[in-house]
Amino acid sequence: MPGIKIENLSFSYKKKKNSTQDVLFNINATFPSNKISVIVGPSGCGKTTLLKTILGLEKYSGDIYFDNVLVNNLSIQDRGLSYVNQNITLFEHLTAFENIAFPLKLIHASSDEIRARIKEVAELLHI
Repeated sequence: MPGIKIENLSFSYKKKKNSTQDVLFNINATFPSNKISVIVGPSGCGKTTLLKTILGLEKYSGDIYFDNVLVNNLSIQDRGLSYVNQNITLFEHLTAFENIAFPLKLIHASSDEIRARIKEVAELLHI
């Protein structure tokens, strides 16, 4: 994992009636590379929102650096990080195969690679 540096990061959710709810305000933090870092706090304090901004899943103000390289304009795919929510969410309208294939399609894996990796995962999970 790269070293991550956050400078003056702020994020607000858009609410109904054109108002906003500030969630993160002027956050500054450094997470060293190749170390385990832990973010703790009560429910609703912004831990997940912070992770989503680092991944590029949420638009934010401020700067995020990976190994001293500014990543504000990098796409989610190009940031090279993953996020697993504590609540497993599947796309109910997709089959098990399609749910497993979804992230592989996002990275433009070939059909052969998708089939091989899904077979491997299915065997591992006995599904």
